[in-house]
Amino acid sequence: MKRVLILFMLMVLMSGLMAACAAPAPAPAPAPAPAPAPAPQKPEAPKVTWMAIYDGMGPQDRATIPWLTLRDNVLARTNGKFTINMVAEGEPGINREGFLQALETQTIEIAWVAAGFAEPTWPQQGVLTLPFLASSLEEGQKMVTALSPINERGYAEKGLTSLAPYVWVPTEFFCKEEVKDLTHLDGLKIRGWTNVMMDWINLSGGVATPIPSPELYLAAQRGVIDGMMSGLATGLSASWWEVAPYVHNLHFFYMTAEAVMNKASFAALPKEYQDILQDEAKIFIENKFAQAQETDALGWDEWKEHGGTVVNQTPEKLEALRKQVEPLWNAWLEKTGPAGQEALDTVKKALGL
Repeated sequence: MKRVLILFMLMVLMSGLMAACAAPAPAPAPAPAPAPAPAPQKPEAPKVTWMAIYDGMGPQDRATIPWLTLRDNVLARTNGKFTINMVAEGEPGINREGFLQALETQTIEIAWVAAGFAEPTWPQQGVLTLPFLASSLEEGQKMVTALSPINERGYAEKGLTSLAPYVWVPTEFFCKEEVKDLTHLDGLKIRGWTNVMMDWINLSGGVATPIPSPELYLAAQRGVIDGMMSGLATGLSASWWEVAPYVHNLHFFYMTAEAVMNKASFAALPKEYQDILQDEAKIFIENKFAQAQETDALGWDEWKEHGGTVVNQTPEKLEALRKQVEPLWNAWLEKTGPAGQEALDTVKKALGL
């Protein structure tokens, strides 16, 4: 009996050993997961400094305000990294005749290029200065916006590109004396600054005299000129009521221009800065337009408050002026050829003519 019990116990023990040997080995512990790679650090935005020449005679000129707003907004939105130094014509030793060369050589990165001053280089821009083609600020903006793609072709040839095409105030006639009939200027020396404008002054019997805007006050004060063609905003900012108190309200044409950049300088900007600059350019266009509206609504009373006189033109007098300048349109077209015709067709389409 005792032997049988021992045999039974050995059998049980052997069965347990066999079961243990048949059981699968425990799975090895999982290897620890590799540590995540550190996230790539975004490179710090670089500091960039540009120079821009604006269409004003200094910080006191109301034409300057939208430019300064552009500068301040770009600086704020780039956390102080993108600085645009704004200067008036002549301050860096560069007059409007040298703007294009300064842009091409990256001496400056932005400059205002007014249609009248761009015409010697790109004749088609003269379409924007044809007298009485536009009859409102809205039409002026339509014209310069429609022509901008054509202008861009010319800019590209010089390594430039447009940032903001905009309209500004209309051109008026300022003079030391009231002129009863603007179709007869009777030898008055009048500052002009576009080809058709100079032709009209001479056609009317005046003496067309080209003088830069910053020099006009002294020129009138010293008798170098008897009057000038320019915008009411400029006349108000420069206190012209003191030297040419009679402003003749005729809206000869609506002044248009483009803020033009050096293309390589723009391409070198970080994408973030490019987007901010282009976004602020839209606001700049709106600010220019709104300020021109305000000047046209309130500026005439302001002029009179300073002691100046506003000489309003009757419909009959304006119609006589329109008839007088019609031959100048035809002469401009003959001189500019296909480029001028393309430009005229383009802006007329934009105006629904």
